[in-house]
Parts: sequence; C-alpha cells; structure tokens
Amino acid sequence: MLEPGVQRLFARACRAPLLPAAERVRGPQLEAEAVESLLPHRGVFRLVDRITGVLQPPSSSDPGAAGTIVCRYDLARAAPITAGHFPGRPLWPGVLHIEAIGQAGLCLHRLSQEEVEAVAASACMLTDILAGRYLRPVVPEGEVEIVARILRDGLFVIVVGQCLKDDMVCSAAAIRGIEEEVVP
Repeated sequence: MLEPGVQRLFARACRAPLLPAAERVRGPQLEAEAVESLLPHRGVFRLVDRITGVLQPPSSSDPGAAGTIVCRYDLARAAPITAGHFPGRPLWPGVLHIEAIGQAGLCLHRLSQEEVEAVAASACMLTDILAGRYLRPVVPEGEVEIVARILRDGLFVIVVGQCLKDDMVCSAAAIRGIEEEVVP
C-alpha cells in the first residue's frame, strides 16, 4: 500500500503532466556531459540525454519534497532495442519508461545534495517499484520527456514520475530507493 502522499502524486501523474509545458523548461539546463557526471549509466542504457529544468519545491509544500526535474531522451538512441521490440511495430519498452524515471530521479537526488562531496560518497540504490502504469505506447520517433519528483521518507528516497510524448502522459511510476554509502 502506498503512503497517501505518494498515492495522490502517482494518481495525478497518471492523469496529466505534473508540470505545464511552459514550466518544464525553467531552471538550469544541463547537456549530456553534465548528465554523465550525475549517472553511472552509459551507452544505450543512459536514458537521460539532457536536463531541461530543475525546480525547487515551494517553501510551503511537503517538507519531504526535494523538487522536480525535467529531462529529455532522444528515442533514436533506442533503435538497437526497439528493432526487436516489436518487429514491424517498434515500441519503446515499458520497463525503460520506469528506468528513465529512476535515472531522472537519481539526477535530481544528486543535484539536490548539500555538498558536492556527498554526491561521490553516496548512491541511491533501487529497492522497490511501488506502482507503475502504462497508458500509451511510445513509438521510437522524436523525444520523450521525463518528469520526476522526489519525496523523502526517512531512509528512503521515493521518485514519482512520468514519461510524456507530445505533452501526453504515456506512463507513470513510483519507485523507492535507499541511500547507500559507497566505500572507496
């Protein structure tokens, strides 16, 4: 059972974009090189090409909220995967929707660290997929936009996010991870 705040946000993410289109391009913008400094993923498994917006939560919002991030992924990069999923009618696999939301959440988690040293000293490891819903297929053309919001829950970091194509919600997920210390 989802905590009520997570349930509300997940339900909202299934219905409509979490942010209006005009707000999804506000805040810092980071290109591929900066994204690679935030993620361990490389090659076809890096599902965030660039960050187009990072918004901090309003001071009156949930104290556990850590902001919202907006990322983009060029679906042409998924060609090796979509070629076999499915021949004659290629689709971007649903499991990659969830992975993209997780990667966007990890970027936001690392950007929200108080100290730069904390980024190198910790990692957030996936523990649960709390909820997931696929609403529309994503064909491998153009870009997909990933919007993710972090909620903190004690030891856990919860990411609720969505994949958008042409301003329509294609999927939504709520995932949980735990912050781990990385031993050098």
